[in-house]
Amino acid sequence: MSDDLSAANTAARSREVRPMWNSGILLLVGSIGVLSGAFAAFGFYHRMLNPFAHALTLWVLLAVLVSARRAPRVAVPRTVVCLLGAVVAFYVGKPLLYNTVYYPEAPDIGIQVSNLAMWCVLAVFAGAVVGGVFSAIGGPAWSGSAATAAAIALLVAATLEETRFGFAGSELLLLLCCGCAVLLTLHLADTRGERLKRIGVLTPPLLVAGFVLVAAPDLLQGMTL
Repeated sequence: MSDDLSAANTAARSREVRPMWNSGILLLVGSIGVLSGAFAAFGFYHRMLNPFAHALTLWVLLAVLVSARRAPRVAVPRTVVCLLGAVVAFYVGKPLLYNTVYYPEAPDIGIQVSNLAMWCVLAVFAGAVVGGVFSAIGGPAWSGSAATAAAIALLVAATLEETRFGFAGSELLLLLCCGCAVLLTLHLADTRGERLKRIGVLTPPLLVAGFVLVAAPDLLQGMTL
């Protein structure tokens, strides 16, 4: 019996110290970020997909997916790598697609290095913050409900900040994407019993903060131009 207990304790300690993320997983989430950034770059010059290139909705959703229900030390690096991949792919892909796909006859444009650098810094900072916060999604405590409400508030704020409450064809696509993202976030969350009410109560005040946060990068970018 003592040998069995000792073996169980050794296995438990091994699980505690074993890394919960590895380079393969980081490569995967980074690749997902790159694909999302490439999609946004493609949509930048596309009439119907243009809102996806300007709104932060897609990247808030990615942050939720790679961080929810995970330990902060796992969620943070995954979120940072995912967002960095998206930023680099977007700012590198945008001029590449302009020069080769959309306007090959027009004079070539280059990479906006200052914007790329600024958004890479923001990706690291935002990934560290939202990765840590969103990791609580799915927890039964108030922190889990608050993290879920924060994610929903950011999704809605990012979408409405871009659509301005419009319902045109391209804006409708983004609104539908936001609706699906909210439902997916609730699916990942713990909504049993009173927890769904907690999320409903916490979301409106956090929505105000969400509007401030999603508007801040554009304001900062305008100041650096």
